Amino acid sequence: MQIQTYGLLLALSLLCSIVITHFLSKEKMEAQRSFWAIALPLSLLGSRLLYILPNLRYYLEEVSYPLAMLFFWDGGLSLFGALLGFLLAMSIAKKRGIFADFHRFANAAFATLWLFVCGMRFAEGFAGMGLGKPFDAENGGLFIVNIYDYSHLAVYRLEAVFAAIMLVASLILFSKMYRKDDKLMDSYLGMLSLLMLSVSQVVFESMRNDGHLLIGFIHVQQVLFAVLIVSLLYYIRSRLPIQSRMNSWLLLALVIVLVGIDFAMEFVVDGRLNLPLSLFGMSSFARNYLIISLVSACFAAIGIHFLCQLYCCRTALHQSKASEG
Repeated sequence: MQIQTYGLLLALSLLCSIVITHFLSKEKMEAQRSFWAIALPLSLLGSRLLYILPNLRYYLEEVSYPLAMLFFWDGGLSLFGALLGFLLAMSIAKKRGIFADFHRFANAAFATLWLFVCGMRFAEGFAGMGLGKPFDAENGGLFIVNIYDYSHLAVYRLEAVFAAIMLVASLILFSKMYRKDDKLMDSYLGMLSLLMLSVSQVVFESMRNDGHLLIGFIHVQQVLFAVLIVSLLYYIRSRLPIQSRMNSWLLLALVIVLVGIDFAMEFVVDGRLNLPLSLFGMSSFARNYLIISLVSACFAAIGIHFLCQLYCCRTALHQSKASEG
């Protein structure tokens, strides 16, 4: 019954996201049907494929039943893989000119993406997934789940709450950006949602107790989301006017330092590296994830700064052309 509930909530959250995107984007039904006919299969394929690749040994050697790789209904989906499939569908839609206003659709779709993430994480609670490492705690709470003699951080609840907050913030931003039904020149909200999803997943994936899958100290998805963060920073920077761009060496130095701290903290979290640092009497658990969260916040701050610059530059250019016309 738990798996069925998980699938039902996943389907409902996806359906609600599609419906809200439809009304926000104001695109024709035919165009949206064409897009989702591409996006849904690609997202499902990407989600399953990215789960299978790190677990090939499990299917080929431990289970010795390669056909089980195709049983996507039996659990095993990757959020990053689904996102990759969705981005590929967006790229195809842009090249084919499916939408009358591509940027509005992209902004709407990525704003409502948070609804899907919220529903997906909430659904994990019914399947016993999304829990953190075991620790001793006398009292439970909203974000603490007690199993047998140990307590676990309910990471899926943290993610669901964060996604709900981001959903509200994204919808407010969308309404302000399209206050007069303007036609924006870029997918600002889409890039912001991708950035915030990536920085949050780097933290949340570190908190999970689902087993390390890559090079012994960090999750596959965590690595990929970290790569996406850096790629987004350089992509947004490339769209800025040359005079508004951050110095490439400064950005590179910041990226190397922040990534280095993040990787080092993963060794600390796994107990492979000792960090003799006391922060205001915090437990080592709280200290470790505070540092990881601060690193992610720094990445988010750089990306938001770039996006604000891009929005201001594009808006000023648009207003200048309008006044000249």
